[in-house]
Amino acid sequence: MPGKIKQATNRSHRRELSRREFIERIAGAGAVAAVATFRQDVWAQAAETAKTPPEPAGTVSNTAVLADKNPALKPHSDRPLTASVAAEEHNFAVTPNDRMFIRNNLLTPDIDAGTHRLVIKGLVERNSRFRLINYVLPSPS
Repeated sequence: MPGKIKQATNRSHRRELSRREFIERIAGAGAVAAVATFRQDVWAQAAETAKTPPEPAGTVSNTAVLADKNPALKPHSDRPLTASVAAEEHNFAVTPNDRMFIRNNLLTPDIDAGTHRLVIKGLVERNSRFRLINYVLPSPS
């Protein structure tokens, strides 16, 4: 019969499929195969991106930044580093430095407090230069 394709559902019974049914079934099988392949690719990419790349030169690692913080501080993201302490951990009138949140837009720069300068110029009445070392508190002994 033209336009009909025989399908064996079991040995004793055969049913004829129209071209449309045949194409729908082939397309469905192809879609299932494509989705399965796509999901494998997505999982493989997710596994690759889960590995944090090495820190570029001139930056401080997240581990070093978090080392000075309270263990209650929980990171939310690695790049850029963001972290905060849960509300129940904030029972202070003034938040201590080790519990202060971290919100970085970029990686943490590794600067020398002795030589670093902050310069403010442009649309200001007076240009200003600040030495960072004058504003860094000594670390507690």
